[in-house]
Amino acid sequence: DPELAAKALVNLGRLRERSGDFERAGASYRAAIDTGDAEAAPRAAINMAKLHEKDGDFADASAFYQSAIDSGHPEHAPQ
Repeated sequence: DPELAAKALVNLGRLRERSGDFERAGASYRAAIDTGDAEAAPRAAINMAKLHEKDGDFADASAFYQSAIDSGHPEHAPQ
């Protein structure tokens, strides 16, 4: 199920992030974004933005936050 797979990718990214595997977390978030899923993609974009923000990469963080805003998702866009 593509919708469940997209959500699973976000969850996998969170798990990897919590375990300190930031590179693989980012890969999971990117994969979730690439699915285009209306729920998972903006959530993953916010998570990616936070990863980049922690690294001091504010340009990429800003771009990922903007993509969440552009999604228009009622929960994730305002974040």
